[in-house]
Amino acid sequence: MRPLSERLLAVGQEYRKLSSDCSTVSEAVTAVVADYLQSLDAATRQVAADQWGISLDDVGGWPLHVGVSLRDGLLRTQAEVLGPDGGVSDHELLVRNRRLALVRFAHTGAGAVWVQGELVPSGVSAASLDRLLGLLVAAATELRGRRPGASDASLGLVRHPGVLGVCRLEPDAAVPPWAWSGPFHSVTRTATELSVVCAWESVPDGVRAFGPYAMLAVRGPLDPELVGVLAGLTGALARAAIPVFAVATFDTDWLLVSVDDADRACATLRAAGYAVDELHH
Repeated sequence: MRPLSERLLAVGQEYRKLSSDCSTVSEAVTAVVADYLQSLDAATRQVAADQWGISLDDVGGWPLHVGVSLRDGLLRTQAEVLGPDGGVSDHELLVRNRRLALVRFAHTGAGAVWVQGELVPSGVSAASLDRLLGLLVAAATELRGRRPGASDASLGLVRHPGVLGVCRLEPDAAVPPWAWSGPFHSVTRTATELSVVCAWESVPDGVRAFGPYAMLAVRGPLDPELVGVLAGLTGALARAAIPVFAVATFDTDWLLVSVDDADRACATLRAAGYAVDELHH
């Protein structure tokens, strides 16, 4: 007698062959999908005879593009939830998958996170397709709203107006009056330096300084027991080759990035699953 794994594989291959060869079933499924998509209040498109796309404007803070296809005897749905910088471990996906029905998460080889689900052709109806897609979107929304290193609450950042400079003075230098300029300033003295972060326009000529920097603050206050918050943020920026200067305060963490990199940094963090808002004067 053949091993069970071989018998199941043979049955699956035969099922896929019969299902994919049955033009009547394929036509019926295609008709159901086409009618269902026409009823949606969303952007839809037919890519091929048995492939469709759905674009949802706001799922967890940014668009979600869902692919639907009739392939290998199954109606398949899938969507990219987070990019390679999403910071979601295989273990976290395993835990999340245990709570899901009909859909599941998976990593691509590049590290992006996708959510996917299938229906057998005999079970395809407007109601079953609506339930499958609803579960897929709900799973994507929850994962995008997670807070890295904590619970499922969202970890957000705020981009503040204004620009900063990071200056170095001698360790025994007096703190100059201009060090206290601007809405954000930080003065740190060590045995080897006096470091000043202040408004860029206040830094005098001749002072050794880097800048100008844009300001991103993590929404706080943060629980001091949280692990990996700063590592997740700076890791995402590092993979995008964006340098960062970090400053920690009692309530939260601040990320300073070059004004030339600021827009790209915000886009990178959003792609990694963080909400980034703009704070205007």
